[in-house]
Amino acid sequence: MGWFWQHGNELFIFFLFPVIGIILDLKVSKKKILILTIISGILFAPIFNGYLYIITWLYQLFGLVLLGGLYSLFSKNLKEMTYKILTSVLLSGFLLILLGWFSFMDSFGGNQKVLQTWETDNYKIEYIKDQGFAGGPLMKYELSVYSSIPIFIKKIETARKDEMEDKCIVIFPESELIFNKCENQINHRK
Repeated sequence: MGWFWQHGNELFIFFLFPVIGIILDLKVSKKKILILTIISGILFAPIFNGYLYIITWLYQLFGLVLLGGLYSLFSKNLKEMTYKILTSVLLSGFLLILLGWFSFMDSFGGNQKVLQTWETDNYKIEYIKDQGFAGGPLMKYELSVYSSIPIFIKKIETARKDEMEDKCIVIFPESELIFNKCENQINHRK
């Protein structure tokens, strides 16, 4: 449930999937909807392994098309147009309220701002200011690795700045990597 609180703004757009489903139901054949839904499902699947697309809004797009396609397959089974439209409007209204609540609560959660980014070898390191609802910000480094397909990236580890002794060296203990930000080099810990 905590994930929903942290990603309320990203999830808000999903209240539209019943409307997209009705549009697909009215304009596209069942076979094409099925193909579109399967392709969106395949393109959405990497999120379950922790990978993200480099273009951040692609998961929202694929998720919206996937849910819209599933809804249109459901809607194709309803015979009367009145039921199709009524179900779509009621579900969209319910989701607007529910996801609007998560989005509203997310606005109280603070924000993150990337202050600096380094890329070396197959890694991406970001220096992030994480400002919560109250108190001072948490300054941290996030280590991510690009997959063999360069459109995916996976966050590996986070290191807090207040745990660093050297101004140039960032240590990621779990992945046993040391990043020298002054020289833009990453090495395995010995």
